[in-house]
Amino acid sequence: MATTAQRIEDLTLFHLPVETAAFAEAPDPWLAKAREQHPWLATSTIGPVLTSYRAIDEIMRMDDALAMPGAEIAEIMGAKGTGWGTSRRRCCWCATGLTTSACGQA
Repeated sequence: MATTAQRIEDLTLFHLPVETAAFAEAPDPWLAKAREQHPWLATSTIGPVLTSYRAIDEIMRMDDALAMPGAEIAEIMGAKGTGWGTSRRRCCWCATGLTTSACGQA
């Protein structure tokens, strides 16, 4: 029987106020509250936040399912088609598949 992953939009997650001075000064109480609601995931004004080192480690090993949003960042910043925007799209961190083998070669 195949299982489907839950969509983040369907979860009720704690909102971390990452943009506030209170969070910057003492993030641990906020992270503890977030983990009461979900063991490793919360929301913020800048997007989802992983609140567990173990979850981060496991997700970072999923190379086939992850991609850095270089082109998307350039578009959001209004830099599509510029030198900087092109460099974001082509950078090694944003590379996928076989193209990553060339990243270590200069």
